[in-house]
Amino acid sequence: MTFWSYALSLPHDPRAARVVRDTLRSALTVNEQPHLVDTATLLASELVGNVLRHSNGRSLVRMRGHGDTVRISVWDRGPGLPRRTAALPDSTDGRGLTLLDACADRWGVVTAWRPGSGTPGKSVWFELSGARVFTDCHHI
Repeated sequence: MTFWSYALSLPHDPRAARVVRDTLRSALTVNEQPHLVDTATLLASELVGNVLRHSNGRSLVRMRGHGDTVRISVWDRGPGLPRRTAALPDSTDGRGLTLLDACADRWGVVTAWRPGSGTPGKSVWFELSGARVFTDCHHI
């Protein structure tokens, strides 16, 4: 079984989501999981976008693969935990948790200290397996 891991420390910058997408695309391709790129980049972009909207500090993105499972987590020091909101049909907001429900094999939220820093915050994570593809969640 192959194990791989990458971590990115990101500034509070709108370009952060693109950096995460590009890195994740490269990591999945190099580690022979290109079929997960569309779903993984969609969900990771959503999580990083939420950090930009609901926090004002740096974030930490961890990507790791073990066998056919990929786990991506996004840590930030924002004050609250994610909660469901009703998305209006024309709105671009309010669909994050619905996307995670539809697209990820598993996902969750934990209150977590930033590794090595002693800084409190939260980590939102999701897992995808080799069996899951973007078409499973295209209807959202």
